[in-house]
Amino acid sequence: MLGSNGSVIPKFLDQIKRGGPVTVTHPEVERFFMTIPESVNLVLHSASLNDNGGLYILDMGTPIKILEMARHLIRLSGLVPDEDVRIQITGLRPGEKLREELLDTGETEEPTPIAQVIKVRGPALNDPDGLQSAVLRLEALAAKGQQHGLLEALSELVPGFHSQAAADETQLPLSAAGDLLAST
Repeated sequence: MLGSNGSVIPKFLDQIKRGGPVTVTHPEVERFFMTIPESVNLVLHSASLNDNGGLYILDMGTPIKILEMARHLIRLSGLVPDEDVRIQITGLRPGEKLREELLDTGETEEPTPIAQVIKVRGPALNDPDGLQSAVLRLEALAAKGQQHGLLEALSELVPGFHSQAAADETQLPLSAAGDLLAST
């Protein structure tokens, strides 16, 4: 989100101001960029669709390579990338993806009356009662501290979810299981 606390742009501008280096995790990383007012406007419009339990994504345009964004900001600052300000590739952080995935396995897009708001259709989203049951099951497993069962149930609910902890058969701390549920 342009202008948000997590936006890469203020970070890049600060790094440029200090003379660099500008740090980019990977040369192929792409992200979408919208202003806060644009996204708030679209979220409010999607709420007006009055569809209980509907899941929507926003059409955020074309993703932009972060490396190109860094080079562009350096040039806008009157400097030359890789000469006046060095760009340093730091490597992807654990769990970081090259591209944002807006749809998961088995999900499809459906147009809405609002051009930039897209309804998501998918197996779990077609059965609100089943989804509610699955969430209650996740809560019960987390409350009992059954991390392996929690990760297994989450993998069933979200087809594209593959937990490294489940693959390694390691245990999540109970706080992580609670955090996992709180973020859903």
